[in-house]
Parts: sequence; C-alpha cells; structure tokens
Amino acid sequence: MRLTVRHTTRYRYETPLANAMQQLRLTPEDGPSQRVVEWSIEAPGIERATTYKDAFGNQVHMVSRSEPIEDVEITASGIVETTDTNGILGHEPMPASHRGSTQGSLRLRNPTRRSADWRPMRRDMTRLPVSML
Repeated sequence: MRLTVRHTTRYRYETPLANAMQQLRLTPEDGPSQRVVEWSIEAPGIERATTYKDAFGNQVHMVSRSEPIEDVEITASGIVETTDTNGILGHEPMPASHRGSTQGSLRLRNPTRRSADWRPMRRDMTRLPVSML
C-alpha cells in the first residue's frame, strides 16, 4: 500500500522567544514492512540542521534560530510504501532456504536451572551514600 503522509505542527508564543533550539524526530525509517519512497521536512533553520541518530536509532534534525520568534510551523511530508506482514513486525524476513528448519533457533537446555552467574538483585538502601538517596 502506498501512503501519502503530511503532518504539520504549529507553535504560537504569547511572548516572543529570543532564540530556540529544537530536536525534530519526524523522519520514518525503512523496515521489514515499509519503505520510504520520498520524505521532506519544512522548518525554519532546517537547511542548517545538524542531523544524527539518537540512542534508539531515530533520525534527528537539530534546528536552531537566533532571531526573535513568535510562531513556528513545521511540516513533515512524504510517501511511504507498506507491505502486509499479517500483523507480524520485527526482523527482516527469513530466507526461504532457512524456513521450516530448526537450525539456528534458540532452545533452552533446562529452563528451570539458573546459570552459575545468576544472582538475585539486591538493593540495600541503608548502604547507599546520602547523595544517591
């Protein structure tokens, strides 16, 4: 299925801001069930944006403005193609040569037996330094 997406966010400030810095997380990623055909973000300062991936793998555009700001309008739009995966999301599809095979699958040898390095988590609040409480 081919989806056309358009999302606009508007901010209006009663008192103008002297400057602003904003992290925009408005870019979809390609994945097992979707492919981004085209995507764009319209925002003040986007042409000078710093772009990076955050700790969760999201594409981030850091935009900033140094002039007085009364309102901001940000629009993300594009085309995304999706594939029906019967409600199953996650890893890339398994190659046909591996389907039906148990080779490479995870099995627990004895699910009731704990590994040798297992220790219960213990938190004794009386031993923590005051700065950590």
